[in-house]
Amino acid sequence: MTVVGLGLIGGSFARALRACWPRLRLVGIDRPEALAAPGVRELVDEAFDAEQRARAQAAFTASDLVFLATPIDTIQGWLGDALASGALVSDCGSTKRVIARTALESPRARYFVPGHPMAGVSGGAKRPSASLFERQPWVLCPEGVEPVALAALDALVRRVGARPVLMSAADHDRAVAVSSHAARLVASALMVVSGERQALSAAGPALEQLSRFAGGDADVWAHILASNTDEIASALEEVIVRLRHCAEELAQGTTRHSLELMHLADEARARLEASRRGE
Repeated sequence: MTVVGLGLIGGSFARALRACWPRLRLVGIDRPEALAAPGVRELVDEAFDAEQRARAQAAFTASDLVFLATPIDTIQGWLGDALASGALVSDCGSTKRVIARTALESPRARYFVPGHPMAGVSGGAKRPSASLFERQPWVLCPEGVEPVALAALDALVRRVGARPVLMSAADHDRAVAVSSHAARLVASALMVVSGERQALSAAGPALEQLSRFAGGDADVWAHILASNTDEIASALEEVIVRLRHCAEELAQGTTRHSLELMHLADEARARLEASRRGE
Protein backbone atom coordinates (compact mmCIF):
# COMPACT_ATOMS: atom_id res chain seq x y z
CA MET A 1 0.00 0.00 0.00
CA THR A 2 1.08 3.57 -0.63
CA VAL A 3 0.08 6.43 1.69
CA VAL A 4 0.49 9.95 0.32
CA GLY A 5 0.71 12.33 3.28
CA LEU A 6 2.00 11.02 6.60
CA GLY A 7 0.46 13.63 8.92
CA LEU A 8 -2.08 12.89 11.63
CA ILE A 9 -4.53 10.91 9.47
CA GLY A 10 -2.14 9.38 6.94
CA GLY A 11 0.47 8.58 9.60
CA SER A 12 -2.15 7.05 11.89
CA PHE A 13 -3.53 4.97 9.01
CA ALA A 14 -0.02 3.74 8.20
CA ARG A 15 0.54 2.78 11.85
CA ALA A 16 -2.82 1.01 12.02
CA LEU A 17 -2.02 -0.91 8.82
CA ARG A 18 1.37 -1.90 10.20
CA ALA A 19 -0.26 -3.12 13.42
CA CYS A 20 -2.70 -5.25 11.40
CA TRP A 21 -0.22 -6.56 8.87
CA PRO A 22 3.40 -6.42 10.11
CA ARG A 23 4.70 -7.85 6.81
CA LEU A 24 2.78 -5.43 4.61
CA ARG A 25 4.98 -3.49 2.19
CA LEU A 26 4.18 0.13 2.95
CA VAL A 27 5.35 3.14 0.93
CA GLY A 28 5.11 6.70 2.28
CA ILE A 29 5.17 9.87 0.18
CA ASP A 30 5.34 13.37 1.65
CA ARG A 31 7.35 16.58 1.87
CA PRO A 32 10.99 16.21 3.07
CA GLU A 33 10.29 17.91 6.42
CA ALA A 34 7.41 15.50 7.10
CA LEU A 35 9.56 12.49 6.21
CA ALA A 36 12.18 13.75 8.68
CA ALA A 37 9.73 13.49 11.61
CA PRO A 38 10.68 10.96 14.31
CA GLY A 39 9.67 7.39 13.49
CA VAL A 40 8.40 8.02 9.95
CA ARG A 41 11.13 6.21 8.04
CA GLU A 42 11.07 3.32 10.49
CA LEU A 43 7.31 2.96 9.93
CA VAL A 44 7.42 2.53 6.15
CA ASP A 45 9.52 0.28 3.93
CA GLU A 46 10.17 3.08 1.45
CA ALA A 47 9.74 6.85 1.77
CA PHE A 48 10.39 9.64 -0.69
CA ASP A 49 9.63 13.25 -1.57
CA ALA A 50 6.28 14.01 -3.19
CA GLU A 51 8.13 15.88 -5.95
CA GLN A 52 9.40 12.56 -7.32
CA ARG A 53 6.34 11.92 -9.46
CA ALA A 54 7.84 9.14 -11.62
CA ARG A 55 8.85 7.25 -8.50
CA ALA A 56 5.39 7.82 -7.06
CA GLN A 57 3.77 6.41 -10.19
CA ALA A 58 5.91 3.27 -9.89
CA ALA A 59 4.86 2.91 -6.25
CA PHE A 60 1.19 3.33 -7.19
CA THR A 61 1.47 0.67 -9.89
CA ALA A 62 2.98 -1.78 -7.40
CA SER A 63 0.26 -1.11 -4.79
CA ASP A 64 -3.09 -2.73 -4.07
CA LEU A 65 -4.29 0.49 -2.41
CA VAL A 66 -3.27 4.15 -2.70
CA PHE A 67 -4.49 6.29 0.21
CA LEU A 68 -4.42 10.07 -0.34
CA ALA A 69 -4.12 11.88 2.99
CA THR A 70 -3.32 15.43 1.94
CA PRO A 71 -5.25 18.72 1.67
CA ILE A 72 -8.15 18.74 -0.79
CA ASP A 73 -6.37 20.48 -3.67
CA THR A 74 -3.40 18.10 -3.41
CA ILE A 75 -5.70 15.07 -3.36
CA GLN A 76 -7.19 16.35 -6.63
CA GLY A 77 -3.69 16.66 -8.06
CA TRP A 78 -2.79 13.04 -7.22
CA LEU A 79 -6.06 11.36 -8.20
CA GLY A 80 -5.40 10.97 -11.93
CA ASP A 81 -2.01 9.29 -11.48
CA ALA A 82 -3.24 7.10 -8.64
CA LEU A 83 -6.23 5.80 -10.62
CA ALA A 84 -4.20 5.36 -13.82
CA SER A 85 -1.91 2.95 -11.95
CA GLY A 86 -4.61 0.29 -11.67
CA ALA A 87 -4.71 0.43 -7.87
CA LEU A 88 -7.75 0.84 -5.66
CA VAL A 89 -7.75 4.46 -4.43
CA SER A 90 -9.30 6.20 -1.43
CA ASP A 91 -8.79 9.48 0.38
CA CYS A 92 -9.55 11.35 3.60
CA GLY A 93 -10.54 14.73 2.20
CA SER A 94 -12.69 16.94 4.44
CA THR A 95 -15.23 17.51 1.66
CA LYS A 96 -16.27 14.99 -0.94
CA ARG A 97 -18.17 16.57 -3.84
CA VAL A 98 -15.25 18.36 -5.49
CA ILE A 99 -12.96 15.34 -5.10
CA ALA A 100 -15.58 12.94 -6.46
CA ARG A 101 -16.06 15.21 -9.50
CA THR A 102 -12.31 15.24 -10.13
CA ALA A 103 -12.24 11.43 -10.02
CA LEU A 104 -14.83 11.30 -12.80
CA GLU A 105 -12.19 12.63 -15.20
CA SER A 106 -10.54 9.19 -15.02
CA PRO A 107 -11.92 6.14 -16.87
CA ARG A 108 -11.20 4.18 -13.67
CA ALA A 109 -13.31 6.48 -11.46
CA ARG A 110 -15.34 3.51 -10.21
CA TYR A 111 -12.23 2.27 -8.38
CA PHE A 112 -12.04 5.44 -6.30
CA VAL A 113 -13.84 5.21 -2.95
CA PRO A 114 -14.26 8.72 -1.49
CA GLY A 115 -13.75 8.55 2.26
CA HIS A 116 -13.46 10.67 5.37
CA PRO A 117 -12.42 9.26 8.76
CA MET A 118 -14.17 11.36 11.38
CA ALA A 119 -11.23 11.21 13.76
CA GLY A 120 -8.72 13.74 14.93
CA VAL A 121 -7.37 15.62 17.89
CA SER A 122 -8.61 18.93 19.29
CA GLY A 123 -5.63 21.03 20.29
CA GLY A 124 -2.46 19.73 21.90
CA ALA A 125 -0.03 17.36 20.23
CA LYS A 126 -1.17 15.83 16.98
CA ARG A 127 1.05 12.77 16.77
CA PRO A 128 -0.10 9.85 14.61
CA SER A 129 -1.46 6.87 16.52
CA ALA A 130 -2.51 3.39 15.43
CA SER A 131 -5.57 3.67 17.69
CA LEU A 132 -6.82 7.00 16.30
CA PHE A 133 -9.72 5.43 14.36
CA GLU A 134 -10.97 3.00 16.99
CA ARG A 135 -14.78 3.21 17.35
CA GLN A 136 -14.85 6.36 15.19
CA PRO A 137 -17.13 6.78 12.15
CA TRP A 138 -15.44 6.60 8.76
CA VAL A 139 -17.62 7.92 5.93
CA LEU A 140 -17.48 6.08 2.60
CA CYS A 141 -19.35 7.42 -0.45
CA PRO A 142 -20.72 4.53 -2.55
CA GLU A 143 -22.12 6.41 -5.58
CA GLY A 144 -20.77 4.94 -8.82
CA VAL A 145 -18.20 2.84 -6.97
CA GLU A 146 -17.42 -0.71 -8.07
CA PRO A 147 -19.01 -2.99 -5.42
CA VAL A 148 -15.80 -4.97 -4.91
CA ALA A 149 -13.89 -1.73 -4.30
CA LEU A 150 -16.44 -0.52 -1.75
CA ALA A 151 -16.40 -3.91 -0.01
CA ALA A 152 -12.61 -3.83 0.20
CA LEU A 153 -12.57 -0.36 1.79
CA ASP A 154 -15.39 -1.30 4.15
CA ALA A 155 -13.40 -4.32 5.36
CA LEU A 156 -10.20 -2.30 5.69
CA VAL A 157 -11.91 0.46 7.68
CA ARG A 158 -13.33 -2.15 10.06
CA ARG A 159 -9.91 -3.77 10.39
CA VAL A 160 -8.33 -0.55 11.67
CA GLY A 161 -11.11 -0.23 14.26
CA ALA A 162 -13.40 2.35 12.65
CA ARG A 163 -17.15 2.17 11.90
CA PRO A 164 -17.99 2.51 8.19
CA VAL A 165 -20.84 4.94 7.49
CA LEU A 166 -22.22 5.05 3.95
CA MET A 167 -23.57 8.34 2.63
CA SER A 168 -23.54 10.26 -0.62
CA ALA A 169 -20.92 12.93 -1.24
CA ALA A 170 -23.66 15.58 -1.09
CA ASP A 171 -25.02 14.25 2.21
CA HIS A 172 -21.49 14.12 3.64
CA ASP A 173 -20.79 17.74 2.73
CA ARG A 174 -24.13 18.82 4.17
CA ALA A 175 -23.40 16.99 7.42
CA VAL A 176 -19.84 18.20 7.97
CA ALA A 177 -20.88 21.75 7.09
CA VAL A 178 -22.69 21.72 10.43
CA SER A 179 -20.67 19.31 12.55
CA SER A 180 -17.23 20.63 11.58
CA HIS A 181 -17.05 23.68 9.33
CA ALA A 182 -19.77 25.93 10.80
CA ALA A 183 -18.82 24.69 14.28
CA ARG A 184 -15.29 25.98 13.77
CA LEU A 185 -16.50 29.34 12.51
CA VAL A 186 -18.91 29.75 15.43
CA ALA A 187 -16.17 28.83 17.90
CA SER A 188 -13.81 31.28 16.19
CA ALA A 189 -16.39 34.07 16.40
CA LEU A 190 -16.90 33.47 20.12
CA MET A 191 -13.14 33.49 20.72
CA VAL A 192 -12.77 36.79 18.83
CA VAL A 193 -15.66 38.38 20.76
CA SER A 194 -14.15 37.13 24.04
CA GLY A 195 -10.88 38.82 23.14
CA GLU A 196 -12.56 42.05 22.05
CA ARG A 197 -14.58 42.20 25.27
CA GLN A 198 -11.41 41.57 27.29
CA ALA A 199 -13.08 38.48 28.71
CA LEU A 200 -10.11 36.12 28.32
CA SER A 201 -8.79 36.83 31.81
CA ALA A 202 -12.09 35.53 33.22
CA ALA A 203 -12.12 32.43 31.00
CA GLY A 204 -13.04 29.11 32.60
CA PRO A 205 -13.22 25.53 31.30
CA ALA A 206 -16.02 26.31 28.84
CA LEU A 207 -13.96 28.83 26.87
CA GLU A 208 -10.86 26.67 27.15
CA GLN A 209 -12.68 23.74 25.54
CA LEU A 210 -14.16 26.04 22.90
CA SER A 211 -10.72 27.41 22.05
CA ARG A 212 -9.65 23.97 20.81
CA PHE A 213 -12.12 24.29 17.93
CA ALA A 214 -11.39 27.96 17.12
CA GLY A 215 -8.97 29.14 14.46
CA GLY A 216 -7.13 26.82 12.09
CA ASP A 217 -4.40 26.51 9.50
CA ALA A 218 -5.30 29.02 6.77
CA ASP A 219 -3.78 26.93 3.97
CA VAL A 220 -5.86 23.89 4.93
CA TRP A 221 -9.09 25.72 5.76
CA ALA A 222 -9.05 27.89 2.64
CA HIS A 223 -9.63 24.78 0.52
CA ILE A 224 -12.15 23.24 2.92
CA LEU A 225 -14.29 26.37 3.05
CA ALA A 226 -14.02 27.05 -0.69
CA SER A 227 -15.12 23.50 -1.55
CA ASN A 228 -18.26 23.63 0.62
CA THR A 229 -19.38 27.27 0.58
CA ASP A 230 -23.06 26.60 -0.14
CA GLU A 231 -23.59 24.08 2.63
CA ILE A 232 -21.58 26.05 5.20
CA ALA A 233 -23.53 29.22 4.42
CA SER A 234 -26.81 27.33 4.83
CA ALA A 235 -25.68 25.82 8.16
CA LEU A 236 -24.59 29.21 9.50
CA GLU A 237 -27.92 30.75 8.52
CA GLU A 238 -29.76 28.10 10.56
CA VAL A 239 -27.52 28.75 13.57
CA ILE A 240 -27.95 32.51 13.21
CA VAL A 241 -31.76 32.19 13.16
CA ARG A 242 -31.74 30.28 16.44
CA LEU A 243 -29.29 32.66 18.10
CA ARG A 244 -31.21 35.70 16.84
CA HIS A 245 -34.36 34.40 18.54
CA CYS A 246 -32.40 34.04 21.77
CA ALA A 247 -30.84 37.51 21.44
CA GLU A 248 -34.17 39.23 20.73
CA GLU A 249 -35.86 37.49 23.63
CA LEU A 250 -33.01 38.12 26.07
CA ALA A 251 -33.08 41.80 25.13
CA GLN A 252 -36.68 41.79 26.41
CA GLY A 253 -35.58 40.14 29.67
CA THR A 254 -37.03 36.67 28.99
CA THR A 255 -35.28 33.30 28.53
CA ARG A 256 -37.73 30.82 26.99
CA HIS A 257 -35.91 30.38 23.65
CA SER A 258 -32.51 30.14 25.33
CA LEU A 259 -33.63 27.45 27.77
CA GLU A 260 -35.42 25.55 25.01
CA LEU A 261 -32.26 25.68 22.88
CA MET A 262 -30.20 24.25 25.76
CA HIS A 263 -32.80 21.51 26.33
CA LEU A 264 -32.72 20.51 22.67
CA ALA A 265 -28.92 20.51 22.79
CA ASP A 266 -28.97 18.15 25.78
CA GLU A 267 -31.24 15.77 23.83
CA ALA A 268 -29.01 15.92 20.74
CA ARG A 269 -25.89 15.27 22.83
CA ALA A 270 -27.56 12.25 24.44
CA ARG A 271 -28.31 10.85 20.98
CA LEU A 272 -24.70 11.43 19.94
CA GLU A 273 -23.36 9.66 23.03
CA ALA A 274 -25.74 6.73 22.47
CA SER A 275 -24.59 6.46 18.88
CA ARG A 276 -20.94 6.43 20.03
CA ARG A 277 -21.80 3.54 22.34
CA GLY A 278 -23.38 1.68 19.41
CA GLU A 279 -26.91 1.89 20.82
